[in-house]
Amino acid sequence: MTLPQGDGVTEEDGGTADGGVSAGDPSDAAMDTDTDPGMDTDTDTDPAAGAGEAQTPHPSGYRTRHFIFRTRRAGTRMAAVSRLHGWRYLGERPAGAGKPRILMFEVMPGLTVWYFENPDADVCGAAVNSTRCAAETSTPARLVQGLLVPWTLPELLTEIERAADTPSRCQALRRAGMGAPRPVDETFRTALTNAAADPDPEVRTAAILAMTYTEWPPFAPFLRSLADDDPKRQVRRFAKRAAELLEQIDPSVRPQPAPSDDILPADSAPELYKVAEHELDKVIAQYTGAR
Repeated sequence: MTLPQGDGVTEEDGGTADGGVSAGDPSDAAMDTDTDPGMDTDTDTDPAAGAGEAQTPHPSGYRTRHFIFRTRRAGTRMAAVSRLHGWRYLGERPAGAGKPRILMFEVMPGLTVWYFENPDADVCGAAVNSTRCAAETSTPARLVQGLLVPWTLPELLTEIERAADTPSRCQALRRAGMGAPRPVDETFRTALTNAAADPDPEVRTAAILAMTYTEWPPFAPFLRSLADDDPKRQVRRFAKRAAELLEQIDPSVRPQPAPSDDILPADSAPELYKVAEHELDKVIAQYTGAR
């Protein structure tokens, strides 16, 4: 048995995603929000699947929230999870021109798991996608959470407040924006708007970037006000560009929200992550040793 191979699929996982990263550059590349796997694979869907469904599938399909992992890179562990459950490796879209690196795994025709690494945000994670119905994403989403133990929603918010310095807070904001629920969640919305009033312009810029990662158009009016009122010219420009990007999003043609509730309690998730990490490393050693 071997893990799926692609450029860097078996890279060493990085350290924790805390600290050491600036808020980003107010350019089209840095503002790119394309961590959405979309429905653009060549994978055929099974016309018989979902027969008897009362609802016609949405033409753009369904997607969970982004489950944000606790390391900067987790491609090897994601590949190990796919092998454990017999998911077929579909291939890789390399990072480039502001686009994240994506590894694609097929659970069954029309049901896929996409692992992504966003180099601008220094964040990685996964999302589950279905062409048929939101409910069928539930099982692979639970497997991803149970074996890779991503940041829970409460943790994503708590880490913003716990951050001891500017780089750590900026990183926590980017994680929170990218891992925010679908659709709009008022607790996350408040956390990001509060951060946009921080005295540090780097933190404010990171908060703006996090708002674009949520892909929530209701942030646009708030960003327009920042574009008029923020004391720093660079932040104003960043807010203006972010508002323009969110105003271009048409929710009716985006993948519709699929269930993404946490399955692990936030207070025990860090300890569970250590156990899961150890077990997956043993699986990886077994696979790589059997080449």
